Amino acid sequence: DLLRKEDDERRERFMSDRRKRMRDELRSKEKQAEQKRSGGSYKDEEEEARDAFDKLRQEGRRMRENLHVKRSAAEAAERSKAAKERFERAKALEERQIRLKWKSKKISHSEESIAQLLSKKFGRVEDVELLGVKGNAALVTFANASSCLPCVEEYLDSDSMRATFVGSRKKEELRKSFRKSGEGDREMMDTGTATTTTHRDSETLEERKLRQAAEREKISRQMEEGIDGSDVGQKRNHQHSSGKKEKENYPSSASGKEKSSTATTRRRATYRYYPPHFPSYSGTDGNGDDSQNDISESLTSFEKLQHTEKKVFGKLGLKHPEILMSAN
Repeated sequence: DLLRKEDDERRERFMSDRRKRMRDELRSKEKQAEQKRSGGSYKDEEEEARDAFDKLRQEGRRMRENLHVKRSAAEAAERSKAAKERFERAKALEERQIRLKWKSKKISHSEESIAQLLSKKFGRVEDVELLGVKGNAALVTFANASSCLPCVEEYLDSDSMRATFVGSRKKEELRKSFRKSGEGDREMMDTGTATTTTHRDSETLEERKLRQAAEREKISRQMEEGIDGSDVGQKRNHQHSSGKKEKENYPSSASGKEKSSTATTRRRATYRYYPPHFPSYSGTDGNGDDSQNDISESLTSFEKLQHTEKKVFGKLGLKHPEILMSAN
């Protein structure tokens, strides 16, 4: 083998370019023929290199995408953690803060005066920040959260200064106050004042049904009272118009103002005297039938009119037109 290799190398050195090219072509054809016999497809070296390069490029793209996804997830987790820490710090800070507001016409404060005033009463003050352009509000930060509640209660009824919680603690205190005022809201509902939306959201299903039933009963009672009042008003107007008509029939010393209203009263008389007043009859009618002592109040105006006509025609010895029509 060594001698054959040395012989091939020596022949390679002395071989011309033309012979080398012919030898390479022959080897390529032999390789092609061998692949065809084995059933495979021939690919030259450039195609193989191109395929390998494409595979490497796809693998690199996939690795970059995975790296980008991991990096994005890590950054998102870091941002979420930082936001959570900021929220917790802000919440812890809000537990020690109050918002102070005063009337600038009555008193004037600076950051130093506020810190001195509150430190003496409620404990050490860490920071005071003036708010707004009017200079009548400040954000006060205490060293301990326990100092906030006494400060708010101290100035709850003050005319010159007011202290309130800030942030989530303010919402919690408002919720507590609405729960405490729940009984008062129900009493206000009975007197006609609507309860607040927050209280209605916190009430149970049974309480809501009771409240709605009370409202329906109240509305129906008001409607009945309104109808009765309107009937009484109509009767009073009828009596008043009757007296006024008598005065017009027998004028004595009517003023010019009363004379000018006479025409208006006469125009309204037609509407005020309907339905007309029907007399009551007792005894028997013209046909000999027993009549009722009084005309029933359950009859309509038209039925009352028919009843009265029958009695009148009976006393005159005539037949009612309705009876004649039924006979025909």
